[in-house]
Amino acid sequence: KQAWSKPVMKGIPPSPRDSHSCTTVGTDLYIFGGTDGKNPLKDLHVLDT
Repeated sequence: KQAWSKPVMKGIPPSPRDSHSCTTVGTDLYIFGGTDGKNPLKDLHVLDT
């Protein structure tokens, strides 16, 4: 059965955002860009899940 879970974060987590792109490659979760509600974001975060 698949289920959502909150990852354990080490270091500085990504800031809250919407309209971002997100994909997985192997065990890595990539989060790119989006908006914080006022400004466009151009950062890339990689989470080792």
